[in-house]
Amino acid sequence: MDELRWILLALGAVIVIGVYGYSRWQEWRREGMPWSRPGSEKREPFADQVEPGLDDEDPLVAEPVEAEPAVPEANPESDEEKVVVLTVMAKDRAPYALADLMSVLEDAGLKRTEQHIYRRGLDTGSGTVALYTVANILEPGTFEAEPAESASTPGVALIMQLPGPFDGLVTFEQMLATAQRIADQLGGHVLDSRRCDLTAQSIEHIREDLLEYRRRARLASRQGA
Repeated sequence: MDELRWILLALGAVIVIGVYGYSRWQEWRREGMPWSRPGSEKREPFADQVEPGLDDEDPLVAEPVEAEPAVPEANPESDEEKVVVLTVMAKDRAPYALADLMSVLEDAGLKRTEQHIYRRGLDTGSGTVALYTVANILEPGTFEAEPAESASTPGVALIMQLPGPFDGLVTFEQMLATAQRIADQLGGHVLDSRRCDLTAQSIEHIREDLLEYRRRARLASRQGA
């Protein structure tokens, strides 16, 4: 029994060796003998890989490039005109002294123009444009450079006109803050364009209207591109 087992093992080994030898012979027949093949010199693993220089940036350790701060987006170009008006009215029988009113406007960052109205401006490449203006509610709507001590007015109108190279909603928030500042410091009431009290609901309505205006302007800009 042991003799038969050794015979079978030897026969299996012969078969394995024969199969391997036959496969190698077929390979040499197709590609030639190993020593005669071009480029058969002994090569190191990854011999063709270029080593990175010391000055090369390692993408795994390089510090990320910081993005520029975001700039408030301007309203897209649009032919649709829109005017937003707020009014600040003094209390009955207590009109604003023009000198006091002008002082509050200047403290809020507005400047008096050559047309004798106040303006919050935005510097652009083509000059300064008005974000919003403040006019005297009395005709002709101006503020004298040196008003008389007795000069007064029952109120002012704050006006923003679109389209413009600025975001209407952001500008409205600035205009609203100015109107509330006047009312807080000098007394009075902030009103909407219909001369009704400016409630939280009416403020929200103006904001939604400006968002819709922005959406329509963007749609018109894409269609015109």
